[in-house]
Amino acid sequence: MANASEGRYLELRFLDSRSDLPPNRPIGYPRLFQLRQSLDQVDLNKLRLVDGIVTILHNYNPVFLTKFLDLNEPYVSFEYRPRDVLGAIWFLVRYKRRVHCRYYRQVQEKGVLKPISGNCFDYEIMGSGEWTPLSFRGDGFDFDGDNMYQKGKDTFESLGALHTVWLMGVEVWKAGDHATITTAFKDHDPRGPR
Repeated sequence: MANASEGRYLELRFLDSRSDLPPNRPIGYPRLFQLRQSLDQVDLNKLRLVDGIVTILHNYNPVFLTKFLDLNEPYVSFEYRPRDVLGAIWFLVRYKRRVHCRYYRQVQEKGVLKPISGNCFDYEIMGSGEWTPLSFRGDGFDFDGDNMYQKGKDTFESLGALHTVWLMGVEVWKAGDHATITTAFKDHDPRGPR
């Protein structure tokens, strides 16, 4: 058996259960991966946050994933909120071709909850279906525009892979006594009139 600590990794297995997400697509195109594999033993250089996003949404509800991927649906959001108010909240929204993925924690100060540390990943879905990184904020990094491609894309992908491992460990596609999931579909710009 492969051992990641010895420099050998298990193969990251992508699934062919959806025709709109073929497993043989190149990195950067969303692909479903098998949940039963241990992500701490796979090569994280081959794991992308886009793969984690579609895998989470598929396991939450395949119909919801279809709506999320349908660019004719202008606005789709998903929020995972632990019942423990100090737990990490995960928020995902797609507005037209832009995808915003954020997690953050809250701290209670004088009886008021305030968001603190977290990471924010932004993508644009290209006409080909590839998800192109646009910006990243968090963990002491701030990349967008030209500096994303000069020095930030590898950091974006590495942090995205670690974020995916965290999301899988928390099982953000499951609600119940420990967490709530809220979804929304809208036909307007959530930022208000322009």
